[in-house]
Amino acid sequence: MWSDVLVVGEGCSASGTGECESRGFGKIWLDEGATDSKRISGKYEVDFNGKHVKGEFTAKKRKPSATRICE
Repeated sequence: MWSDVLVVGEGCSASGTGECESRGFGKIWLDEGATDSKRISGKYEVDFNGKHVKGEFTAKKRKPSATRICE
């Protein structure tokens, strides 16, 4: 199932509480896999600066080494 995403600039928080402007809109699809897997994969489609970009990706799951505190 596709999920909608908002593309924001570097330094913007994921919570959307900052003064960030949108750089683009898109959607992402995460492939089904084992929940205990160390990797995830999927595909994406993004309209970014007037261009339509799409592709596939793989990423390694990891736990943050420390608790993040956003101000």
